[in-house]
Amino acid sequence: MVDRLPSRTRLSGVLVAIVFLGLALVAWGVGIWLAPAADTAYLALQQRSDDLHRWSLSLLSAAAAGVLVGLSGALLLRRRRWLGTSFRVLLLASPLLAAGTLATVTTFDGLIERRGTEGQWILHESPLAGAVGPNLGRWSESEPGVASDALPDGDFITLDRFTLTRKRPDGTFRWVRERPAQSPAHLLVSGDEVLVIGPGLDYPDDLVVAGFALEDGRERFAYHWLGDRLLPPILERDGLLLCSVRPSSATARLLRWPIPESAWILPLPAPPDIPPRLEAEEALLALRGEVWRLERTTGRVRGRRNACRPPTGEVACDGDRVGAWHPGGEP
Repeated sequence: MVDRLPSRTRLSGVLVAIVFLGLALVAWGVGIWLAPAADTAYLALQQRSDDLHRWSLSLLSAAAAGVLVGLSGALLLRRRRWLGTSFRVLLLASPLLAAGTLATVTTFDGLIERRGTEGQWILHESPLAGAVGPNLGRWSESEPGVASDALPDGDFITLDRFTLTRKRPDGTFRWVRERPAQSPAHLLVSGDEVLVIGPGLDYPDDLVVAGFALEDGRERFAYHWLGDRLLPPILERDGLLLCSVRPSSATARLLRWPIPESAWILPLPAPPDIPPRLEAEEALLALRGEVWRLERTTGRVRGRRNACRPPTGEVACDGDRVGAWHPGGEP
């Protein structure tokens, strides 16, 4: 009678294939578990970012250990078929785990970059139509703590290490709120609105615009977006022009009132030389010694021209970059 049972070698090959496929499915499942949905909001991605990167480092460390252990075992136990085969499976599966983890991290980083560039509004109460102008000023921190000039009724707004407050002329508090942004921040007062703009409280690469009612300090909205450094913001009429910089990118964006919206977002090829300007019909940016003119309503680039290579005299140049909008003036 002919023995038709599979040989041990054939069984070994089938077992290796099954185990290999199982580990590949585990790696794929881990990637699905770590990866967020494509429509996940920006702040939810920020909340998951630390955990995902921490898990990814653990999985990559496990994959590296798997390669070392698998290679060592496969070499030392190459004469022990079953044990040697197990270590070879581990050696082959570990790079799959590493590749799946890296693919997940790359996908996540691309998603948070897109969502962070778009930004996210959190509306507690829509800004009022009467909140638009007059713009009473912008006061910027060099270290924690800044105060506005006197308001028309004599009150003033202060931003200290922990709180945002409105004080009466005698120093008593009209209202007190928790500080909504880290230092250095910018304090603006326009019409019925108090704006605080600066680094977010919870994440190192988050920027925020927080709006409060001037009358009683109610928080009306917050707008978060991805960024590491913020140039001084420009508020003019119903538009707030923001230029932010990251190690790999820079953007300009216009937020508009009274219905809060991102009117436009423009990726920039380089960080602006100086803070931008916002005029009635257009926005002006200085980039690498050039002056860019953008349509105020759409952000479309109307034109760009050299100003500092060589200097044309229309702006103050600092080498081949713009140093100030007016010759002899401040940025």
